[in-house]
Amino acid sequence: MKLSRIALVAFLAAGLVPVAAPAQSPANRNKVVPVAPRAEAASKASAVIPPSYSVEVPYVRSYAPPGGGQSGTLVLNQSHSFTITLLATNQHNNNVTGAGVALPQTDTFGYFSLPSITSNPSNPEVFVKILLAPNGGYWVFYGHLTDLIYDLTVTENASQLSQTYHKNAGNEPGGFDTTTFGAPRAVTTNTKAAPGALPDAYVRTSVDISNNTTTDGVAADMQYCYSTAGAFQGCTTQRSVSLAHYDNFHQDDIVGYLGSLGDLAPSAVQDSIGTF
Repeated sequence: MKLSRIALVAFLAAGLVPVAAPAQSPANRNKVVPVAPRAEAASKASAVIPPSYSVEVPYVRSYAPPGGGQSGTLVLNQSHSFTITLLATNQHNNNVTGAGVALPQTDTFGYFSLPSITSNPSNPEVFVKILLAPNGGYWVFYGHLTDLIYDLTVTENASQLSQTYHKNAGNEPGGFDTTTFGAPRAVTTNTKAAPGALPDAYVRTSVDISNNTTTDGVAADMQYCYSTAGAFQGCTTQRSVSLAHYDNFHQDDIVGYLGSLGDLAPSAVQDSIGTF
C-alpha cells in the first residue's frame, strides 16, 4: 500500500499529538509511589518467564589437528581388513608430492586429507569405501574433491593382494573395482534380520565411537532397544565406554558384543531388530 505525501504528513502529525494524562486528585498529586527493589523485580520477572536451558552435543569429528592422532594408513573392514594409502602430486607447484592423512568414518568408509599440500588437515580430498560383495568378495569405490594427481593403493591384508588406482591431473572421475578383490571369501555372519523382513538376510551392525579431542576419560553411553518376532522386548543395560584422547571404540557387530556382555539372550543376538 502506498501513502500520498499529504496522507503521510497527516499520519505523522497524528502520531505526534500528545495524549492527555488522566486527571489526578489534589490528594494524590504529590504522593510518592515506592518502586519495587531490583531483586524483587527480578524475581517477579523470573516467575513470569521461566528459565530455559540448552544442551550442546559436540561433533564426533569436526576437525583433525596436524597429526591429530591420525596416520597415513586408512584401515577398513576390520574383520577382513584392508589398508589404504594415498600419494598425491601437486601439478600446480613443481609436482611436489604429499602423502594423505587418513580420517576413518565407519568400518567401510573413510577419506584422506592432504595437509602437506593444502595446509588443511581436515579438508576432505579423496574418498574410499570397501563393501562386502554379494558373492563374498569385496568391492572398492573411490572418488575425490580435487584436481590433483594421485595414486590410491588398496591392499587386502589376508592375501597381500594390492591394487593402485591412478588419477591424472584435472577433471577426471573416480571409479570402482569389483574384480580385483571380487573372488568369494569366507565371511562371518551372526545376526539375522527379523522374520518377515524383505529380503531375508544376515546383517551385522558395526559401531565406531571416537574421541577426537585432547581430553582423556570422555565417557560415551550406549544402549540397544530391540524387538524379537515383532514384539518389543525393552532396552539393554546402559553401558559406558571411556575414551582416551584421540581414542576410538570399535565393534564389528554391536549386537553380538552386547550378547557377550550378557545384556542379550542368544536368541536376541541371532534374531533381533532395533535402535542403538
